[in-house]
Amino acid sequence: MAIKFTEREMIGIRRKLKDYARRTVVHTSMQKITIGDLAKAAGISQSAFYKFYDSKELLFFEIMEDMHSDLAENMNKSLLESSGLPPQERLVQAMRSAIHYMDEIELMRFFQEDVPVILMKMPQEILDKHYHSHDVHIRNALKGSGIEIKVPDDVLSSLIHILAYSLIHKEDCGRQYDLALDVLIRSAGEYVLTGRVPGGG
Repeated sequence: MAIKFTEREMIGIRRKLKDYARRTVVHTSMQKITIGDLAKAAGISQSAFYKFYDSKELLFFEIMEDMHSDLAENMNKSLLESSGLPPQERLVQAMRSAIHYMDEIELMRFFQEDVPVILMKMPQEILDKHYHSHDVHIRNALKGSGIEIKVPDDVLSSLIHILAYSLIHKEDCGRQYDLALDVLIRSAGEYVLTGRVPGGG
């Protein structure tokens, strides 16, 4: 006989599934996390897992979207707190905050290794309705702040990708990584606001 859960139990189990998935995926490949692992963490059977998600990938897609929302919230908070500063300093602080947030939660391993697999397995209608990459969330936060962006969206996205993916090679860059990153962020900020390459005349 199938087990029936109350609405309260459903909410609690879904939260346990997501908490375990998010906590584990920062250091373990999604493909190594089994439905059995997830079900055990939530205190349910493997068959009961499918009452909550049609697949493991759908759960991790939801985790990805939560991370995107948290990233946007992080940037919006920085932009709000710096509202009295000049536009370039606001932009620099917001981009720095976003990169540090991604570093803190080890976001880039998940996005580099797991997200391509998730996206490949998602039905197109779900992608069309819900999916936006992390650079789109950052770009939208910047545009919503009132800061005037002077470069095309694809250029801004490329700059964000370059800064974010530098985190993957942080250890290879040595002890001065933070200083070098700050220089890159400030140069990128100047370019985004003026449309001119710093030092390019």
